Order: sequence, then C-alpha cells, then structure tokens
Amino acid sequence: MSEALVRKKLDHVYQMDVLELQQQALAMHYNGMAVSQESIRTIGDTALEKQQRGLETMRDILHNKDFNPNKNAELADALYNRIGYQCNVFTKGKVDKHSKQRIPGMSTAKEAIAMLSDTPFKSGLMLYREGNAVLRNFFDVEEHEDSEGYIERVPSPAKSLHIWPDGRLHFLWKAFGTRTGRFSSNPNAQNWIKWLRALVVAISGRRLVGADEDQLELRIVAVCA
Repeated sequence: MSEALVRKKLDHVYQMDVLELQQQALAMHYNGMAVSQESIRTIGDTALEKQQRGLETMRDILHNKDFNPNKNAELADALYNRIGYQCNVFTKGKVDKHSKQRIPGMSTAKEAIAMLSDTPFKSGLMLYREGNAVLRNFFDVEEHEDSEGYIERVPSPAKSLHIWPDGRLHFLWKAFGTRTGRFSSNPNAQNWIKWLRALVVAISGRRLVGADEDQLELRIVAVCA
C-alpha cells in the first residue's frame, strides 16, 4: 500500500472501497451475463441488413457498384467532391513529394460526419456504419453459395463477444479502468446502441434493473471537501 495513503489517513478507503470494487469486477467477469440466443440471431441479421441497405443507398446515389466506404480516400472523394459537402474538419494529411509541403486531408471521422447536413447519402453512411460496427466487433460473417450461384451472408457470434460454453457473456471488467476512476470493460459493453442491448436478458425468475447516479464524481468531491 502506498505510504502516501497511510500518511493522509486514506488507507481505510483503499481497503474498504478500492479492493471491494476490484473483487466485484472479478465477480462480474466470472459470473457473466445471460444472453438470448434468439436475440443473437436477430441482432446479427439486423446489423447485416443495416450494413447492406446503407451500402446500396450510397452506391445507388454515386452510380458506383464498387464504392467502398471503408476506404477513407474513396469516402472523402464521395462526400466532398461528388456530393458537394464542405469539409470542416481536416487531418494531418501527407507530405507532397514535389513541394515537400504537408497537404491536409479531408476527414471522414465520426465527428466530421456529424457536422454535415442531412442528405440521403449521409443517412446511408450512418446506417452502414451502425451495422458495420456491430458486425466488426461482435460477429463473423460467413458466405455460402447455393446451387444457383446466389451468395448468402450469415452472421455468427465472434470470439470477441466473449460468450463462454455456459452461454453467458464474460467481459473483462476493470474497477478503475479510466483516468476518472470509472469502470471499463473489454470489449466495451458500456456504450452499446439501444438495439444491441437486447442481447442481455434476465435469467428465469429475475429482472434486469437499471440505475444511475447523476454527477456522482462531483458529489464525492463535495463530501471529501
């Protein structure tokens, strides 16, 4: 234990609060969270549908069946040249070989997209990214070709989803995983979009209950002051 904690008479806080929270984090990891197998299939299909529908929207608008929104150069060209948006956020870009000067790049990050006005293309991009993020982080997509040459894409839970043989989610929780002292988890289970949260269910005879303490950190600082 740090001598500074003992000197400031905060060792009891460490023993009672810090260690207890770490024990709770380990318990959360080993106990896991019950998941709905039906919801897993539904969420995977929903994410795939959103990804595909968003991609088709963008390709139809650009009249380019090979457009790939995952390539930043292609997306920047589509947004700021083809669609005609004004770029308000720039990246460091690259150094020009001839002039030796750095040429800023046009950003396609989430923050830059949020500043753009609503258009069918932006809606398609947001829809694509929403579905793509879920698929990329939690699902593996396999392609199956039938006798007629039609390719069907089928999502299945990825190992990164941390579903153990007991059928429960076992994320790695850290009691003080952030600089502000908040809980964190790997993978991130605290910023799920609403329709992804249906993955977690209560076991038979139990209910899920949500609670939040507004401005908890400020309240703690006020008490300590």
